[in-house]
Amino acid sequence: MRPLVLHETLPEILLWGTFVLWLALESVLRRRSRTDSVESKEWTVSLIMVLLFVSLVAATVAASKHVAPLPGPAWWPVAAGVVLLWLGIGFRLWAIRTLGRFFKLTVVIQENHRVVESGPYRWLRHPSYTGGLVAATAIGLAEGDWVAIAIMAIGLSIAYLVRIPVEERALLAELGDEYAAYAKRTARLVPGLF
Repeated sequence: MRPLVLHETLPEILLWGTFVLWLALESVLRRRSRTDSVESKEWTVSLIMVLLFVSLVAATVAASKHVAPLPGPAWWPVAAGVVLLWLGIGFRLWAIRTLGRFFKLTVVIQENHRVVESGPYRWLRHPSYTGGLVAATAIGLAEGDWVAIAIMAIGLSIAYLVRIPVEERALLAELGDEYAAYAKRTARLVPGLF
């Protein structure tokens, strides 16, 4: 049986409607965080978007072929995936709101930039990426296939593993010892793992 998100109206609306809403939110964030600096052309932003869409297409193809379906009733991956997608988006937005004016989609150090250690930044250096990774992985879960889950998780992980060192080099260069001390006591994406 094909995944519900690929042939049943309500699951399709729940998953793809949420995904479109996420894209709309990201579009608003892109406009609000636009900068005229040279860094605004930073290539890692494009890499994240390209890998997200390539992963989405590949995961959807895998799910439609029923490569490695999840066990159990067909509705549970949809329910769990949509809830996890909302949680990931919410966590990302919490991180962005906590950064306030320091949030930019591109890597850019602003005037009076400082290390933010409140909200999710108490535990993670890149919580907005953690939220994005959870949300992307949730799409694979909602599609009801192990391979779809892996494709979504790996695709966005690659993008973030390229992006994080670029960002951390810039922060360390500008904020020095303050950022180095913060980096020593926080995880990048997942407490206790990375």
